[in-house]
Amino acid sequence: MNRKISLGEISVNPFTLSLTLRDVRVLEPDGKTPYLGFRELYANAQLASIAFGGPVLSEVRLADPYLHVVRYADGSYNFERSPGPLLQRRAAVKKGEAKPLSFSINNIRISGGSVDFEDEIKGEKHEIRQLKVAVPFLSNLFYRVDDYVEPEFSALVNGAEFKLTGRSKPFETVPESTLDLKLDNVTLDDYLPYVPKKLYFTLSSGTLDADLKIAFRLPKDQAPTLTLSGHAALDDLALDEKKDTPTLRLKHLEVGLGAIEPLAKRFTVDRVSANDLELFLRRDRNGRINLANLVESDPNKEPLPYFLVREAVLSKGTVHVRDEARARPFDTTLTDVALSVHNIGSEKGQVGQV
Repeated sequence: MNRKISLGEISVNPFTLSLTLRDVRVLEPDGKTPYLGFRELYANAQLASIAFGGPVLSEVRLADPYLHVVRYADGSYNFERSPGPLLQRRAAVKKGEAKPLSFSINNIRISGGSVDFEDEIKGEKHEIRQLKVAVPFLSNLFYRVDDYVEPEFSALVNGAEFKLTGRSKPFETVPESTLDLKLDNVTLDDYLPYVPKKLYFTLSSGTLDADLKIAFRLPKDQAPTLTLSGHAALDDLALDEKKDTPTLRLKHLEVGLGAIEPLAKRFTVDRVSANDLELFLRRDRNGRINLANLVESDPNKEPLPYFLVREAVLSKGTVHVRDEARARPFDTTLTDVALSVHNIGSEKGQVGQV
């Protein structure tokens, strides 16, 4: 689908390597409904972009952006029906036709943002107004600038105020800025339909509580790092395969995050604790195990990122096993299952204990 694009003004300063775009509007295919746009976009590039072979920006400011998102009755989204350059490049990377982009985008500031989301499946509309975001950096390059903004996020979501608190520790040995995020009793089933991959399961119940910290660290003579830490808990989780076939029941799960570094693709978990787990494990006549088919498979399998689980504990577990691949189907149930695992990771030579 084609979308009409209009641009009010473009300004380039070759001496400061800055670019300013004003009054950009993109319309839906009907030629009337706004799809996305903004009043002004300012970006200041660095000569390091040439050396690194990817964009290095010392500052990005986006004023009054707008985005219109629609989830259609068939589960697709309006942005999928007209993929832009970023989605096209992402598809090319998955197919091995292009390398992942190197980038360092610093001092990102968004003000006056608006988002309208229409969900045709649920018959609901949601709106975000007065969106304000400040992010010190997003980078997978060894590059840093002299000064960074303090992290911030605030918005009106369906008329309700939502705000994350940020703070800085500029005089620490490793300077750091953080955002604190707290979630209370979030119903997971409400957000499951918006997962980008196709899911072959449903959640009849399950809530999430979390107390997380997003830290932007600035170590000396090292690349800046983005780290997620804190803890999260799941309660009363009930997962079913299609046709209401029970797969998992879990009374309580706690996860203590050590250091989750998404930009560096390093994931360290301090402790996982599960109580009253009931698992239904099945193998069909073709040898397929049900747990391996709950999520749409990725045809282009990427190597596992670095991960380490320092401790995982299961108590009061029950496992139901059914094997239909045998000449005579086999059924059994394991009860009062207890499991303790230490130092399980992806690193070659990593020795764990069970």
